[in-house]
Amino acid sequence: ALPGEAYTEDQRRWIVNAVDGRINYGHGLETWATSLAVVEKEEVLASAIYQPTNDILYVFTDRQPACTYDTNRMTTVEVLRTSAIDRLDQALVLVSSTADISIAPDAIDELISKTNAKRSFGCPSLELGWVASGKAEIYVTDKIRESSWLAGASLVEASGGNIFEHKGWRIAASRSISETLEKIL
Repeated sequence: ALPGEAYTEDQRRWIVNAVDGRINYGHGLETWATSLAVVEKEEVLASAIYQPTNDILYVFTDRQPACTYDTNRMTTVEVLRTSAIDRLDQALVLVSSTADISIAPDAIDELISKTNAKRSFGCPSLELGWVASGKAEIYVTDKIRESSWLAGASLVEASGGNIFEHKGWRIAASRSISETLEKIL
């Protein structure tokens, strides 16, 4: 499969990103993943993000909660929940490596400047998986391919988080910090 390729089967679309974080992969860094989302009538039925270097599989289906999965034992390791941190000054925000912060709307700039720490790892689907699993509170991007966004965004929502759009920017956030974001946005 090619990055960002979509396959159609009747009413279903399979959105695949074979190597999300291609630059990291090409340099031998471990922060890359393969992502997949199955969509029917604009609803995500299932998604998966697999980081082979650490053997971590994030999974969501419309029939079970979002979880990490042990690929060797074929069992659920943990049900995913977004972070309980509710203050921006304690939050970790992951900013897309392609985001141009210099042209960010005031609300996005305010959000980023008020957070505890900002990081960028160059693998959007995996970074969204980290928000879904409570390792980070917010992910922010100004432009992103559907194949890098959809699987992770559905995991964030299935883990209790929220998705926001603001003036062309996309934000995935834990449920706990979403009320604060709504006031800023």
